[in-house]
Amino acid sequence: MAEVVLFITVRAQPGQRDALRAVWERHLKARVVKTAAQPVYYYCYSREHPDEIRMFEHYTDESVLEENAMSAVFAAFMDEAGPLIAGQPEAAMADPVWIKPRDANQGTQST
Repeated sequence: MAEVVLFITVRAQPGQRDALRAVWERHLKARVVKTAAQPVYYYCYSREHPDEIRMFEHYTDESVLEENAMSAVFAAFMDEAGPLIAGQPEAAMADPVWIKPRDANQGTQST
């Protein structure tokens, strides 16, 4: 059960970033929310490129990443999202070596 993080950059067709997000929300958001092995997920709009989306996904079990990629839900997303995407998305995987604990700042006060 190896942990893995995934960094993804997707460029939408000009002016279609919000439409692509709507497709993501319709098909994938609920799955992300309910997937316990995916405790951290960031869906971000690039500040530098108005049509770019950047995602950061943390999986506590790499096999769940593989399951998600092969799922009917992801296939349905890609069928609808494909025409909204400009070019091939960029993806990079990494092995986490340190993760800040979620409760690291709980109970502390700044002075």
